[in-house]
Amino acid sequence: MKRRRSPLGMSLATGHLAWYATALPLPLLLLLPLLLPPVRVACQDPAGAGVGAGRPPGRYDAAALGGLGAARAEDDALELSSGVGARRCEPIRAALCQGLGYNATRVPNPLGHESQADAELQLQTFTPLVQYGCSAQLQFFLCAVHFPLCAEAVPEPIGPCAGMCRAVRRRCEPVLVDFQYAWPPALACDRFPTHNEPEHMCMEGPAEEEDEEGGEQRGDAAAGKDGTAGAKGNGAGRSPGGLDSSCHSTGGLLHPDRFVFVQRLGACVPRCAPATPGPRAAFLEAWMGAWAAAALLASVAVAATFLMEPARFPYPERPVGFFAASHAVHAAAYVARLALGHERVACDAAGSDLFITQDGLSNSACAGLFLAIFYSSMTGAAWWTITGLSWFLSAGLKWGPEAVAQRAALFHAAAWALPALQAAGVLAARAVRADALTGTCRVRTDSLGVLAGLVLAPLALYLIAGAVFMGASIVSLTRIRAELRRDGRKQEKHERLTGKLSAFAVLSGALQAAWLACLARDLLLPPGDLRYGGAEEEEEDEEEREEAVAAVALACLRIAASLLPAVVSVLWVSSGKTARAWGRCLAAAAAVPQGRGGRGPAARDGWVKPGAGETAV
Repeated sequence: MKRRRSPLGMSLATGHLAWYATALPLPLLLLLPLLLPPVRVACQDPAGAGVGAGRPPGRYDAAALGGLGAARAEDDALELSSGVGARRCEPIRAALCQGLGYNATRVPNPLGHESQADAELQLQTFTPLVQYGCSAQLQFFLCAVHFPLCAEAVPEPIGPCAGMCRAVRRRCEPVLVDFQYAWPPALACDRFPTHNEPEHMCMEGPAEEEDEEGGEQRGDAAAGKDGTAGAKGNGAGRSPGGLDSSCHSTGGLLHPDRFVFVQRLGACVPRCAPATPGPRAAFLEAWMGAWAAAALLASVAVAATFLMEPARFPYPERPVGFFAASHAVHAAAYVARLALGHERVACDAAGSDLFITQDGLSNSACAGLFLAIFYSSMTGAAWWTITGLSWFLSAGLKWGPEAVAQRAALFHAAAWALPALQAAGVLAARAVRADALTGTCRVRTDSLGVLAGLVLAPLALYLIAGAVFMGASIVSLTRIRAELRRDGRKQEKHERLTGKLSAFAVLSGALQAAWLACLARDLLLPPGDLRYGGAEEEEEDEEEREEAVAAVALACLRIAASLLPAVVSVLWVSSGKTARAWGRCLAAAAAVPQGRGGRGPAARDGWVKPGAGETAV
């Protein structure tokens, strides 16, 4: 039987993001520790509770643990004192790992997860296997791997023993093989200590329970034609509608019927929204379309103005044209999303069921729109910073336009390459997920390391650096204008430049700050569909309705804040010169067909040079 690499194993690799950080500038790496505040936790005696309902407690060597049984401190925080930079114990927050005989762990764990949220997301992919009941030790083993025991007296976290791993693998690997999945390499038993010894401590876990049929019950699970998998149960593997019953017994799902179990993902995921959107969804689509259309028209007009008269916009003004071009792509991506529709971009199919796309790279429309939106937004932020830098070199350091233009190659390298590295890091981490609310695709809100390191930190750096440069430039222009006034010279040009730069800096900077704040909120509160699932608006209860209204309001703010800077850029080209330039351009375009015949307004207005042939000038 041909084996495919298990998605359970593939997802274990998503926690290893250390090398992606090397693609970031040093200041971004320095910001990452600020996003991870220390946590004080309570540790519990591992021998003080049983291992789940009706299961014997794990077998621990109390002497080897160095008197761990006396270290009970359920309400007091414990800190390791094994040296500088020692990690602290944290209470285990995963619902699947409660009541297993210990309640404290430490991150990063041996799998490389930097937070409990990442570890729990990985652990949830094994929920169907736990519910299948292939091994009584499976739940304890998985929790010991993802949330190893943390004890004050032991400097290293304590994971499972190799014997428990082999017992679990012997019973559960055949189940995975039946579904054409291999045993995850990250759970290879040779990674764990053979015996519980003081030098290499491990947990042996509960005793294996033999069932009446030799411990090899398979239940009534089978892969259905619709891509879902049944669960072990008394003939109730599926609920009405083809939904796998495992979603009904999965903890944390407030409305399991709004989720669908997808075999290839090994998890319950939210269903897609109904084909006929409710009033809120329709309003959000209209809101997105209105701002996307306005931003597209404005940014194309600004970029075209810069192309029509490049000599009129030398450095330090020229970066505004690239800023507008980036936002034109950004707005066009939103227009494309509306043209393609919510279902094609944000939904995947499992037979007759539609669910929210969890791996954006598996959906070409989702991946393409993500690249367009993410890359254009980052290049726009980078060109905003370069606009401030160019003005600082010109007004603050008194560089001439030619001197600033000589650095254009460096500007382009930074503005286009850095966002490309960010996008590559996100794609390599497979951290793209569909947004059930807007129907776009964005960085997964549960991939906190990627969201913080490749999205929030770079945006904050672009915003702060650009604000500092633009603030210094405005101060320098104001000082120059004061000197001109003292000398009795004309200052109208400097007044216009100061006004345009000030309006552009304040308005676009405030919008980018609002957009950054909306993205930062995702670090604190995940999307509601992760708990509630997709639901028709009339099915919502009061709590869901309040959260849904707040989510729509936040989405409206995020969309407007990301698109409105394109409209703000119109301020830079708003003048009589621009109106006359567009008038000449439109007149020339209208006169071309008549000019080819040697008659009409084009010949009279001088757009065609008379003589042998008709040569346009």
